Amino acid sequence: MTRAASVFLLIPIVCAGSCARASALPVADGVPFERIITIGHGISMRSGPRLRALPPDQRYRFVPPESLASGLSADVLASWEPELALRRQAFSAAIGSGGWVESTDSVQFDVTVFTTERTTERRERHAPEPVMPESECGAPSTQLQQCSEFPSAYRRQWDTAYDTYHVLRRRSDGATRVWRRPGIPDGSDGSMAADLRDMLRAGVSQRARTRVPQ
Repeated sequence: MTRAASVFLLIPIVCAGSCARASALPVADGVPFERIITIGHGISMRSGPRLRALPPDQRYRFVPPESLASGLSADVLASWEPELALRRQAFSAAIGSGGWVESTDSVQFDVTVFTTERTTERRERHAPEPVMPESECGAPSTQLQQCSEFPSAYRRQWDTAYDTYHVLRRRSDGATRVWRRPGIPDGSDGSMAADLRDMLRAGVSQRARTRVPQ
């Protein structure tokens, strides 16, 4: 077999391997994601690069949490709809300063806001009860003392943790930004709004740098 014939035989093999790897990647709107990120307790999402700058005058839509994140169920998602509505309004007000408009047609970004509720168990240690020393703890005495030979007891305690998430994802390449705030939603999102304004300013600066002079 000649060298040229060997090269031609290898071409379909290499192509088949490359196509198989490409088809195995998760995609959004035909564009492969780069990675899967974990954003909370068992919650993950397919993501592209980290979203750092936002161009002005974009269209966005609010989508259900489960359309962007995995690991969510009815017993995990907390029902705080009035508070979450305030969160969505706060997001819209902040992003609206950059000319962004909520829409259902030809949107460039997906947004979701949700709160998780998780109950966890922990063991809390406490000292043993005082006992009369006539037992195995020591010599007879008229004073109460703690029996040091007995291990400390543990009580079961239950804690409920709430976390509220904002997720912003660009549809073209899966670039994502996640904000996570512990606690019950109350409508105040100062840090998230400040981040959005910073990202909008960064987007304007990028556009100015890439603009071709006339």
